[in-house]
Amino acid sequence: TASDQVKASLRRDAQDDSLCLDYDFAGVSGYAVMRRELPLQWPADFALAIQLKGQGRRNDVQIKLVDASGDNVWWINRPALVLLETLTETRFKRRHVAFAWGPTEDRALKKTQFIEFVVVAGQQEGGGAGQLCVGAVGLEPRPPAPKSWPEPRRRQGAGEVTLDYQQLREFNGLWFGSGAPLRIEASDDNRRWKLLSA
Repeated sequence: TASDQVKASLRRDAQDDSLCLDYDFAGVSGYAVMRRELPLQWPADFALAIQLKGQGRRNDVQIKLVDASGDNVWWINRPALVLLETLTETRFKRRHVAFAWGPTEDRALKKTQFIEFVVVAGQQEGGGAGQLCVGAVGLEPRPPAPKSWPEPRRRQGAGEVTLDYQQLREFNGLWFGSGAPLRIEASDDNRRWKLLSA
């Protein structure tokens, strides 16, 4: 669906089988939406993994989670989002999801029936024609954070230091007392490593 004067259509991408929302704002402000039924029971803590790609100007991308009544909505709002042209996984945590609107008194995210991907004409350099494509969507339950974290296991050698926190843990940043390492990597399983800084 789309707002007045905005053109929107759905198609499958032949290259990667993602579902694409093609839109054209045709010089007006507005929005375009793709929606599918996806009943979900939300765990206490989670990571929501979504593969996204797209083309177009810097428009707002919203991911909306809607309950069965259609009246209560939670969302992830990303203004002026720059999308890559190949499917790229983005992971959202519970803290990224906010209650948007609705009459419910219990605003905790517990159960939803639909998921929507919305493109809204950006306030600056937005609008125009483009596409938003969605690949795999996955929900990964995570154990809640403990009251106190265990001390990390430290291993040093061959010009590197490895810290094992023994369970998944989020960080807001890293601080180094003296100097700066040339390379920072992180891993969930001690086998596959992701470069954070070089």
